[in-house]
Order: sequence, then structure tokens, then C-alpha cells
Amino acid sequence: MSLLNMYPRPFYGWWIVLSAMLVTFAAGPGQSFMFTVFIDPIIEDTGYTRTTLSSIYAAGTVVSAAAVMIVSRLSDRFGPRLMLIIMGSIFGLACIALSAATGILAMAVALALLRGLGQGAMPVNGSLLVSQWFIVRRGRAMAIMGLGGAITIAVMPNLGQFLIELFSWRGAYFVLGLMVWAIVLPIAILVIRDKPEDIGELPDGADSLPDDEIRRIQRAASGEKRKVLTS
Repeated sequence: MSLLNMYPRPFYGWWIVLSAMLVTFAAGPGQSFMFTVFIDPIIEDTGYTRTTLSSIYAAGTVVSAAAVMIVSRLSDRFGPRLMLIIMGSIFGLACIALSAATGILAMAVALALLRGLGQGAMPVNGSLLVSQWFIVRRGRAMAIMGLGGAITIAVMPNLGQFLIELFSWRGAYFVLGLMVWAIVLPIAILVIRDKPEDIGELPDGADSLPDDEIRRIQRAASGEKRKVLTS
């Protein structure tokens, strides 16, 4: 028996889980727990009322809900890897844009992008990736991915406060934008693959698909065939 057979290559899907966990962590600058750290410095700097900022933020939350539906459909069509490259680029840019925003409209657009991408698009693509790479162990994989959310809740507010004290709130968001790019883009470009079949593997690293998954694929194929015949 060769050494290769004695020590088989680990299933690549666990690298996908780690990547999805880091993507979830990097979505922190768009979450509510992060904005609460910034709201008082923003009010002090801009003179906007708390009601004004809260209203803008609430509108951004509505955008986030719409973004989930749109991005999910785009991810189904183009794959989560490409979407994470695009969304990660825009998300980092939104952080930098917020750091430079001088008017209420510019701030509203930047906050809407932060909410739409950080709250919606980034975590959704991470979940979609994990669900494509795992079937039998999907629950375990999703739980590990979810650690990214727990870690970002624990780390990001303290990091945000530290950056505000060091650079002001504008400088803090600029640094956070660079951080998003540094985490998400290399992972999406170099590590992430949309599905195990792209590298010659199957979900869970199995030798064959589970019977219920085979039946599901067959039903889907039959449905597509009927659509073609009746169109």
C-alpha cells in the first residue's frame, strides 16, 4: 500500500467551510452591533440627529432584505465564488465610501450598501457554498461556518472602538474596508470553488451520492425534460 493510500487527501470541503466562516466574519462591518459603536462619533462629527441616522439605517435594513432575494438568484445562476468576488469588492468599497461621505445622500447610499451586502449577500453566499459541498454532514459544516458570526460579534465592536480611538470613525471605516478586501478577495479567488464536482470530488468527500440525492437529481432532470417537451 502506498503512502498516498495510507494518508488520503483531506476533503477540500472543509477548506470551503473555513472560507465561509471567514467570509461571515468579514461581514461584521455591515452588522447592527458594529454600527452602534460608530453612531455617537458620527453624530458628533456630522451633526445629524440620532433619528436621522436611525431612519437611514432602517432603510438600509430594508435594502438588505431585498438584497438577499436578488443575490440568491444571482448566486444560483453565476455561482457563489464569482458573487463573493463582486460583493466583497463592493462591500469593501462601501466601507471606504462611508468613511468619505460628506452629505446625507452619500451616507444613505453607503449605509444601504453596507447593510445589503454585510447583512445579506455575504452570509448568504457562505451558506450556499457550504450547502453545495455537504449533504450528510451539512449540519456540522453549517455550525462551524456559524462560528464566524459568533467571532465577529465578539471581536468587531472592540476592533471598531480601537480603530475609532486611533483614526477617528472615518479612518476606522477606511481600515475596515481594506480588511474586507484583504480577507474576502484572496479567499474567493484562490480557495473557493463553487461545488465539489469542479475539482473532481463529491459532497462530503463520499465515493458516491446518497440514494435520496440521486432521486432528487433524477426528479429535477425529469422536470426539466418535461418543460422542454411541452415548450
